[in-house]
Amino acid sequence: MRVAAGRGCRVLITGDHEQLAAVEGGGAMMMLTRQMGYAQLAEPVRFAHEWERDASLRLRSGDTSVLAVYQEQGRLRGADSEQVMELAARAWLADHLSGKDTLLIARTT
Repeated sequence: MRVAAGRGCRVLITGDHEQLAAVEGGGAMMMLTRQMGYAQLAEPVRFAHEWERDASLRLRSGDTSVLAVYQEQGRLRGADSEQVMELAARAWLADHLSGKDTLLIARTT
């Protein structure tokens, strides 16, 4: 930041300081917001459907009642562990066969 300021440049850091911290070190966005302050977009813009904008803000603020909206929209899925493994493998294979680069990560517990 000092080097940029010394050369008349401006540094713009974008991200979500409320997002879950990364594994290991993490927390850089929260540290920057504490030290430097931040500006927050008034309206989320990355969603394809209007309902997602409001729902994401509600979820971000900790309003778990919004999970009902996600359920109504078919965004929550669940199954027993055998079914979940089968569904994940099928989804990966479908992506792979359609030419997408897909990463499948699974926990053991």
